Amino acid sequence: MPLDLNEFVTDACAEMRPGFIRFVIESLVYEPLFALSVQDFRLQPSVAKAQTIYSQFLSPNSPLQLNIGERYSPQKLGMDPAFIAALRSPVPLVTMYDAMAKEAWNNQGGVNLIYQNYVNGLKGIMRGVEPVPPATASGGIKAIRSSRRDFESAGFNLKFLCIKDL
Repeated sequence: MPLDLNEFVTDACAEMRPGFIRFVIESLVYEPLFALSVQDFRLQPSVAKAQTIYSQFLSPNSPLQLNIGERYSPQKLGMDPAFIAALRSPVPLVTMYDAMAKEAWNNQGGVNLIYQNYVNGLKGIMRGVEPVPPATASGGIKAIRSSRRDFESAGFNLKFLCIKDL
């Protein structure tokens, strides 16, 4: 069953979100966390949140790189005058990341492919199989722990993002 972006960011998926977010972080896949960050930004937009989303996911040196395709690559965004103006605006445009979130969600099978891996991983756990290699998992958790401070200081709801206890 496909995982719908609009459903994922609502209470309909609140129960499954923490386990799935941990799985994707351990798998070094950050698109679902990006979607949650964009939703948090939409609910309470701020300049700090807009800039944190950019610096954590979309800048050339971002620690949580997305597989978002060429259209929204860090190089193209950095040269897009409309995006730069929106990022620097004292009143951020609430929808400035919406198209990027949809693109990241759907790119190359995107989140639905990783969701299927998650579901299969849960089945594997019941058989005693590690869903993510330990070295990869620790790398993802380490990246989030160093980024968590930036999310928190920008005013993101860490519980909603499912990274409060990682």
